[in-house]
Amino acid sequence: MTSLQRPNKERIIASLRGQSVDRVPHFEVAIEDKVCEAILGRNVGSTLAASRGASTETFVTPPMDPKDYIEIVNFNGQDVIGFEALWAPFKYKDEKGDLQIVNDGRIKSFEDLEKIVLPDWKRDFAPRKEYFDIYNKAVEGTDIGTFILTGTFFTTCYNFLVGFEDFFEMFYTEREFIEHLCDLCMDYYLKVVEIAIDSGVSFLYLGDDIAFRSGSFVNPEHLKSVWFPRFKKMVDMAREADVPVLFHSCGNLTDIFDDIVMELGVDGVNPIEPYSKDIFEIRGKTETV
Repeated sequence: MTSLQRPNKERIIASLRGQSVDRVPHFEVAIEDKVCEAILGRNVGSTLAASRGASTETFVTPPMDPKDYIEIVNFNGQDVIGFEALWAPFKYKDEKGDLQIVNDGRIKSFEDLEKIVLPDWKRDFAPRKEYFDIYNKAVEGTDIGTFILTGTFFTTCYNFLVGFEDFFEMFYTEREFIEHLCDLCMDYYLKVVEIAIDSGVSFLYLGDDIAFRSGSFVNPEHLKSVWFPRFKKMVDMAREADVPVLFHSCGNLTDIFDDIVMELGVDGVNPIEPYSKDIFEIRGKTETV
């Protein structure tokens, strides 16, 4: 294996810091079960733990065995191993008294929130910290880094907790409730980010889908007053720890792109949608800064 093929976490860190690198950094968020099996010749599962779901006993599912994951990244030259904490695990008790993840948009009011079980250390944070530690120990002595994909507090609200149409209607009609719900989600994500940074992740991959193909889900000014200050808390935490941040959102970010880079202070944006920003125009601007 040549040096260009070998995993190297410094490659992606340097790239996010705007430095020259020997080749384009490479990482994957999710490699599906069948692809992993084709690579290794055995069934090891998917690299994205969330794809396997949760049970009433386990709400945090680690990725595959770290030895298998390391073998995969050595095979494909991937520079870092990825974790996820995509959805804030709000829970409710079913008719049997078992805890279930909220994924049906049942939270529509403050009264509904009173019936919800919020994330806690024992169920949601301690298990995550445990497998972070296991993975970081496994990559000791290698050039393989780690990252976490997290921070999706808007997406969690409109996909799982409230429902898309209701969330954005209530964004304008029930702002106090929506902001309170966002804050509860942020309590979860900030703790995850803290754990990830303490574990020594190479970079944070913070994501939240906030736009259609035509533009942002809500008026950019309203987005800046509600979404920006909350999301910035995670970015600031990373910057204080000197951890680079890559930001993800699908959709047309044209009206808020400069704010995402300058106001949030992220180190990179993914993806650059062809119907949104011109990647060559962006490259030209960065070269003149």
